[in-house]
Amino acid sequence: MRINKLLTLVFSLVLLLSLTACGGETPATPASSSSGSNAASPTNTIANTSNAASPTDTTASDSSTSSSGSTSGRRDTSENSLLTAAGKVSNAQSYHFVYSEAAKNFSGDKTFKTNYEGDYDKAKSGATQYTLTTDDPDSKAAGEWLAFYRDGQLITYRKEAGSWVKPVGMPDFASTALTVFVSGLTGAALTTDASDPNENPKLVGSETIAGQDCDHWQVVAKGSFFKGNLDVYVGKQSGDIVQATLKTEDGSTTSLSTSKLDQPVSIELPN
Repeated sequence: MRINKLLTLVFSLVLLLSLTACGGETPATPASSSSGSNAASPTNTIANTSNAASPTDTTASDSSTSSSGSTSGRRDTSENSLLTAAGKVSNAQSYHFVYSEAAKNFSGDKTFKTNYEGDYDKAKSGATQYTLTTDDPDSKAAGEWLAFYRDGQLITYRKEAGSWVKPVGMPDFASTALTVFVSGLTGAALTTDASDPNENPKLVGSETIAGQDCDHWQVVAKGSFFKGNLDVYVGKQSGDIVQATLKTEDGSTTSLSTSKLDQPVSIELPN
């Protein structure tokens, strides 16, 4: 896990972006659960902080990819089209997301994959409800999670025995990760380097991602922590980001897909 770096980025995002969660329902304080107090977090997840920025949005759906090699039929292939697509995701009021990480464990001898799939609803206090799965046999974090903001604080619940409880010693894993990725994605789309144009977003071809004909953009992400080679797929018809994948120098890969932008999602906050 790259917890230290990513935690630092989360704090930086709070200071620079001043993201705030919208108001919403206020759940009753649940009974605490002692399970998981000594549980290991899944590989490469981002620990939650009480002052973490409210998540914005994300990018695209599953990645069954086939290269077509053609760049014809696009509506707009300027850098602005990539930036506009990133803005649509970050400003969406709701969406379905799939966020995945493949990273080495602390000892660096094994790589594990963790997936988070669920929904985001800005109107429900910036809530994310998702299911976490991982192939790390030592992780105790697999299961259903819910996180939302109240009075500027990120509140986390885990479902145990059919009820939402507040876990002890275990943070939310997806909300801050979404914030980090989307903010980094938007920053990369803004890249303009007159001294080295090769560092700017480049249209490299067309590919089919999740059944959609997409423009394939490549960007060199040069942020302090969101750094690496970024591949972004923008739907030719929808103008939406269908998928974005970041590969870092240490060999880790993170990928974000969103769908159903601004369509109703079903998240119920605890009473």
